[in-house]
Amino acid sequence: MLVNINLLPKKERRSNKSIYILFIFTVVAILCLIAMLFLGHFIQKKNDELAQQVNKIKEQVETSQTMLTTYENSNAAGELEKAVIWAEDYPLKTVPVIRELTSYLPERGFILSFLYNEDGTIQLEAQFDTTREAAYYLNRLMDSAWITDVTLSKLSATTITTSVDEGALSTEQDVQRYNGSFQIFLSKETIKEEEQMDQQEKEQGDSNS
Repeated sequence: MLVNINLLPKKERRSNKSIYILFIFTVVAILCLIAMLFLGHFIQKKNDELAQQVNKIKEQVETSQTMLTTYENSNAAGELEKAVIWAEDYPLKTVPVIRELTSYLPERGFILSFLYNEDGTIQLEAQFDTTREAAYYLNRLMDSAWITDVTLSKLSATTITTSVDEGALSTEQDVQRYNGSFQIFLSKETIKEEEQMDQQEKEQGDSNS
């Protein structure tokens, strides 16, 4: 009878656990590598876009500066000419104009509002006791050398309450007044000429004294 005796040590089976760990580690490493490559590509793409935007903004700034320089150089003479024209056509002084318009009012008429525009037009509202006084004021304005044209755009009646003294007593009563709206066009040339003449006369008077 034969007996088989094996004196060599038995080979232990490799554990499958280490293989699984190595496989998982490899997969994770590959995924991390792919993610890093994707993230790097994304960052590089954003950097390229930002660089393009910066270059575009620089080009726009340079273009704007060039256009501004060209505009300033080309319009310097034009702006100077406009300034000279404005100086020659400067707005009239308001106080003399108001004095002139007030001098045409009837005894009991007075100005309610006064709007003076630089183009030489005036929007004026005045109050009168009667419609005849309003017509009288309109005629006087039309005859003035300072005025080229005038229109009475509106005439409305209004009621106001006034105090009336009757001896020792004071009573209130309602009276009717008329508000007229006038649009007045001034002759700036005529007014300037008169202002210059008045200034010359004043200077001559000062020099003589």
